[in-house]
Amino acid sequence: MLHTMQHEEEKQALIQDYLQLRKSNGNYHYRRRVPADVKDLFGKHEVYKSLRTKDPKIAESKAIKINDNLESLWDDLRINGGSLDEQKYQRAVKVARLNGFKYLTSKELEAKETEDLMLTLIARSEQFKDLPNRGSIAKVGGKFDALFGGVEEPRLHLSDCYDKYVEFTKDQRFGLDERQAKKKLNPKKAALQNFINIVGDRLVSELKREHVLEFRSHLIDRLDEGEIIDNTFNKQFGHLRIIFRTIKETLQIDMDNETLFKNVTIKQAERKRISYDIDYVRDVLLNQDNFKTLNDEAYALIPIMASTGMRPSEVCGLDKEDIFLDAEVPYVHIRPKKDLKLKTPHSERKIPLAGSALWAFQKYPEGFKKYYRKSSSLSAALNKYMRENGLIQNKEGRHTTAYCLRHTFQDLLRMHKVDERLQCDLMGHKYERPKYGAPSLDEYYETVKALAFDMHKDYS
Repeated sequence: MLHTMQHEEEKQALIQDYLQLRKSNGNYHYRRRVPADVKDLFGKHEVYKSLRTKDPKIAESKAIKINDNLESLWDDLRINGGSLDEQKYQRAVKVARLNGFKYLTSKELEAKETEDLMLTLIARSEQFKDLPNRGSIAKVGGKFDALFGGVEEPRLHLSDCYDKYVEFTKDQRFGLDERQAKKKLNPKKAALQNFINIVGDRLVSELKREHVLEFRSHLIDRLDEGEIIDNTFNKQFGHLRIIFRTIKETLQIDMDNETLFKNVTIKQAERKRISYDIDYVRDVLLNQDNFKTLNDEAYALIPIMASTGMRPSEVCGLDKEDIFLDAEVPYVHIRPKKDLKLKTPHSERKIPLAGSALWAFQKYPEGFKKYYRKSSSLSAALNKYMRENGLIQNKEGRHTTAYCLRHTFQDLLRMHKVDERLQCDLMGHKYERPKYGAPSLDEYYETVKALAFDMHKDYS
């Protein structure tokens, strides 16, 4: 007991050396130099953090917690160190910069045009004019690797980035308990996992603008579905930017974050919905020759949405008990289930099938198997295929997605001056006026039949 009390007193006395009172605002700060033996691994010379309190007792308590966390982290670095490959790469980048050059890997050097490569090699060779003495040979070897691409960039997958981010930003969470730290980290973890779910767990070095745009299209679909709001949309990209900026700056890898994430966020004013041109749906999207290398189940979403306006999640949520092809009027019944909620109460409805939608459901009379309740995966696969094969439209500076077919069907309803009550019922929207009896399924069918697209080609 006495020993414990003495230890605490010693700790409190030591902490006083790391406490500073800032005169400008009266708040206490924690300030401590990083021990020399872990300075390179830790990546900083000093830790300086506001304790956000003017109370000396509270400041002391917070400082002790930060100090304990730091000591634990530094002990871990002493025992386990950092990644050797990452250290070598960071060292090579640093040496190249000190000599006035950008670090280039051997592959990047080889990719240069012959004349440019020769000029690069000559300029870098100039750094070795003066032969070193024997004691400097090791340094020359490191310098040679730095100037001539002798160290390869670390192979980092997207799935590695969260753990790296947590490791590189430990100092930002000093003084937080486990619950507070998780609250701060979880949104970033979720955003990165959402990104991986759409673009795949690829190497960070292979990340391109097109992958970010693919993720953006997916989020736009979720916006249109009402699954997320504008603020959530923008925060996803904010979290990704922070993670990748930290990775880039800490590992000093060649990554153009500015280009990757340029103009990806949205403003409320930019949320105007877009749709396909009617002719484009008929001549391009319903021409199956344009989708020969896409799996049939993914393609089926296009003719279904084009002639029903159903949401992707509604299509993917249908069971065989919801599809009535042998009824006098073929239809599907969108309804909640014990383990599946609808977007709104108004989403429950019966939709008659005609034209391209009937054609597609005749191919899948029991509903989708591959994409059952996986509408995000289906939309991502379809959007990716359409983008890579030049099948999207550019409308008002924005690219269309599969979800825009729902907007196109709504445009058809308005163009043909369909009764507002019928429009709301078919789209699954709330009808604001009093309801006096529901139209019959036959009435819905006559409307859908008049608007539905035809499948002018078939293939097996």
